[in-house]
Amino acid sequence: MTTTNDLTPLLKRLKLGTLLPTLPERLALARRDQLDYAAFLEVLLADEVSRRDQGRLERQVLLAGFEEVCRLEDFDWTAGITLDRRLLDAAFSLDFLRRHEHVLFVGPVGVGKTFLAQALGYAAIRAGSSVRFMQADKCFLALAQARVDHTLEKTFRSLLAPDLLILDDLGLSLRERALLRLMHALNICPDAIGRVVPSCLANPAYARAHPDIHHIT
Repeated sequence: MTTTNDLTPLLKRLKLGTLLPTLPERLALARRDQLDYAAFLEVLLADEVSRRDQGRLERQVLLAGFEEVCRLEDFDWTAGITLDRRLLDAAFSLDFLRRHEHVLFVGPVGVGKTFLAQALGYAAIRAGSSVRFMQADKCFLALAQARVDHTLEKTFRSLLAPDLLILDDLGLSLRERALLRLMHALNICPDAIGRVVPSCLANPAYARAHPDIHHIT
């Protein structure tokens, strides 16, 4: 019986069976580099941590409901779009989550607001936060139905269960007064942590009502 076969039932019992495919390579590495027991164990455990981190990232990205996986490093900076890099960098530091603040992307159609919002969500997932991305109109339809069903509080808590809620095309879905009512409700909800709101329309009244917002154009 080989060493790998000896370890197979033990690793599976410890729920470490995913180490088995790379175990022969790691054993060969240990012999070649003459690793001591502690160093060899560190290599195995590092493999497992890396695998679990990647698995968690993939699961959270799937749960987030992104339209596509976007990363800031893939943004097209040559597209001739003008934006405040200082504010953008501040948003991607994710401090707004800790401070329970909002981020608002404002600009005309086709400048990359949705891409940046999803990239911000992806960055938040990589940092360990949970994220939900949805179209604003679907959010409002769910809230309208919840009002009819008398499940508004339950629906609100479900929407705000993730650490970060991203509403896309908010400016196209709400008039000014409705927008202010919605954001007031989010602000007073004790479970509200942080949200990203990519909008197609600048809303001066909203900005005046919420001076704490990260307003990126």
